[in-house]
Order: sequence, then C-alpha cells, then structure tokens
Amino acid sequence: MQSVAAAADISFRTAQRWVAQYQQFGLTALVRRKRADIGERRAVSEALRKAIEGLALQTPPLPIAALHRQVRQMAKDLGEHPPTHLGGLSDRTRTTCRPRHPCA
Repeated sequence: MQSVAAAADISFRTAQRWVAQYQQFGLTALVRRKRADIGERRAVSEALRKAIEGLALQTPPLPIAALHRQVRQMAKDLGEHPPTHLGGLSDRTRTTCRPRHPCA
C-alpha cells in the first residue's frame, strides 16, 4: 500500500483511512463532502480575545511568531482550541488601538 500511496501522491495514513472507510461503508464513503465550516472563522472566547489584544498592544510590540506562541499556550491553559493565525487580529489591533506616534 505504501508504494500505491506514494504513486498517487498521498500519505500512507490517508490511503489507510480510505481503504478502511471503503471496507466499512462501500464506495459512498469515498465521496468528497463539503466542509460545514468553510469560510467561517472559529470564534475565540472573550477571555482569550482580551489576552490576545493585551499581548498585541505591548510596547515594544512582540513579533507575530512570539505572539502566536503565547496565544497557543494561553488557549491550551484555558482548554480551548488556539486560533490558527493572528495576522488580521493583531494588525487590526495594533493599527487601531495603539496611539499614533507624534512624529507619524
């Protein structure tokens, strides 16, 4: 099965899952389904959102990678799923909530 998966350019684990689904449910199990959550963002709790904003507004500003690492840890501590990206939130927070520099 490994050589077949490699030839089809899919992971071995994916091939295993497809075979197991086919054996259990037949051909209908292999039909692609639309994702129910396509185009939606996963909501974060109010506590995590405030923590993200607080980190994003630190002076000097944290690099986005460091911000993301800290948010992932906070989400884990709160028992939540961490956001997959922070780009939009942190950019929006930094540009709208941080006071402008007098020379800008």
